[in-house]
Amino acid sequence: DRIRAFDEWAALYVSLDDLEAAAGVIATCRAALGPVALEETPLGLEVRDALDSMRTIELIERAVARRRESARAASTPPARKAAR
Repeated sequence: DRIRAFDEWAALYVSLDDLEAAAGVIATCRAALGPVALEETPLGLEVRDALDSMRTIELIERAVARRRESARAASTPPARKAAR
């Protein structure tokens, strides 16, 4: 539940296009749960799996790709028509 809460919190920042804040929430989550995730126990495995399956990570990756594409499109000059 704790990881899901972090995931939803980070997703909110993604929806506001604040990817840096979303990444910060993910980092905070990993720092808070890192010691448990390192345990070679069933709980440690469960936490690792939950951290790896956070949907916000994919949302951030897609948003970054959209930003790059948008920046690339903005910096590409429009095609000129051929002279007749």
